[in-house]
Amino acid sequence: MINAAGKIVCPGFINLHVHSQLTIGDYLLSDVNKKDYLAANWFVFGAPLKEKVEAPPAPAVAIGRKYALYSALRNGATTVLDPGGGPGALDDYVAIVGQTGGRVFFSPPFLSRDIFTDAQGRHYYEERADKGRRA
Repeated sequence: MINAAGKIVCPGFINLHVHSQLTIGDYLLSDVNKKDYLAANWFVFGAPLKEKVEAPPAPAVAIGRKYALYSALRNGATTVLDPGGGPGALDDYVAIVGQTGGRVFFSPPFLSRDIFTDAQGRHYYEERADKGRRA
């Protein structure tokens, strides 16, 4: 039982755009308690140099997912939509969601293009041979 006398009580909010494996950069480098949390995904956009692309290790993916989902809960978003789901096993992601206590709607990643950064820091796209339709 929670004594909410003198407080405003509202249901959990829904964040419709969380990339759980990427959002950690935004929340770590900025104030995760800021009032514009639900519109905060602008800061995290980045892409690797093509020559230095490496798959993130599974523990790093798990930490990013946990941190992003706990940040959502801390800021009142009890439900998130994670379009693309990111790298890593979906069974592991389901276990992480169970640990956080929130609700997550997610899907396997779909990429028709890869995003890279050139030597001048500009982003560019390269179309994938499979056009995002993995066999």
